[in-house]
Amino acid sequence: MTESELRKIFANNLKYYRTSHNPKFTQEQLSELLDKNKNYIGLLEKEKTSLPLDMIAKLAEILEISPSKLLETNSCPVNSINFNKEDFIDTLCKNLSEKIKKDFTSELNKIIS
Repeated sequence: MTESELRKIFANNLKYYRTSHNPKFTQEQLSELLDKNKNYIGLLEKEKTSLPLDMIAKLAEILEISPSKLLETNSCPVNSINFNKEDFIDTLCKNLSEKIKKDFTSELNKIIS
């Protein structure tokens, strides 16, 4: 997994847990609880910056989740949909390619015969 992919997963998970927390946190509220600039969470959710492990632990504590939840691929629905969609598209392309090849070969054999 690339750093870019990990940032995307983290950003999606952070937004999911921030907005599904009861009560919900705004980006500004969560930034304030972390004693950071009011735009900090927005930058994380836009994948513009990364954060140290101690900040992941502090975020998880505030959101009342395990720190690993912020990095898990299937931790939130958005990540699950994105990864399943990619697998579906890859499989569809492969199957379509095989079908086209088979049909083309069959038609070519009819013409040559």
